[in-house]
Amino acid sequence: MPKVAIVILNWHGGADTAACIESLEHLKYTNFNVIVVDNASTDNSLELITNAIHKQSKSDSAILSQVIDPDTIGSKTQPSCVDAKFNLIKAPINGGFAYGNNLGIKAAMSDTDFDYVWILNNDVVVDPDALTELVNKAELSSSPMVGSVLVYFDDRQTIQCIGGVRFNIFKAVGNQVGHGLTWTKGSSLPEPDKLSYIAGASMLVNMATIRRFGIMDERYFLYYEEIDWALQLAKAGKMVVATKSIVFHKEGASIGTSSRSKRSLLSYYYLARNLVIFYRKNYPFLLIFAVSRNIREALREVNFGDLSICRTILKATWHGLLGKVGK
Repeated sequence: MPKVAIVILNWHGGADTAACIESLEHLKYTNFNVIVVDNASTDNSLELITNAIHKQSKSDSAILSQVIDPDTIGSKTQPSCVDAKFNLIKAPINGGFAYGNNLGIKAAMSDTDFDYVWILNNDVVVDPDALTELVNKAELSSSPMVGSVLVYFDDRQTIQCIGGVRFNIFKAVGNQVGHGLTWTKGSSLPEPDKLSYIAGASMLVNMATIRRFGIMDERYFLYYEEIDWALQLAKAGKMVVATKSIVFHKEGASIGTSSRSKRSLLSYYYLARNLVIFYRKNYPFLLIFAVSRNIREALREVNFGDLSICRTILKATWHGLLGKVGK
């Protein structure tokens, strides 16, 4: 059984993270260690996470949990992540999605034991077979990254996406594969082909590929890290989906980013700015398509009478053109 490091990032979502941790206890695949990274939360997240860890009864490790000082990550003084079933990293700042996950990935990279990293959103609950199916698919396909079927947590008959997204670089629009389809337990789903990237809520990534092509770009802060990373990792092979790996997703619970409800202004800002940043980095000659897409979105909000969203999108587009990155 290949060894898996499960990386879970938390920011002001302690209750969701605790529920995610508790669901891991029921996984049928047992050869894993968990690395929880807290992005400098100021609420009671750490208390809730610690309590959830201490409730775990299944542990083949001598140590149930340990805290890893972020300053030691990658050095000879870093504790081994395989020594404890649960590892907690308290980040000094909220550096965003890529920054937090990269801390967990780098901590796992310090151990040669890990074959895969399973990056999970904190707002998911996993099916007991989810990791088994992911590892089996990864071993059979030799893919650099494998995705799960994401099913809405509050509507467990509706699929959010089958693994990931197809992105049209000329329209600057991504479409979640299988979005809205009906799901029933035990149902057979077709495996999608030609995915642009795997949805970040559940990504099983080959550790050897990470060592070769690198970790996520932290300049985005939020959004477009997955597709940017996928472009790097795709050099090692195509993205695939384990269609029997089921993950129930609350979708954007900690920042108000749910696509099935009104997005937050913060969400609109990062989506618009980072679209421009993504094109500037990867498709500079097609940058006009990203800008045009944002302008269309802004004008649509004017028609809806929401000038605050329009202003946010235009401001974000300008910041992207100026090369403003980070938080």
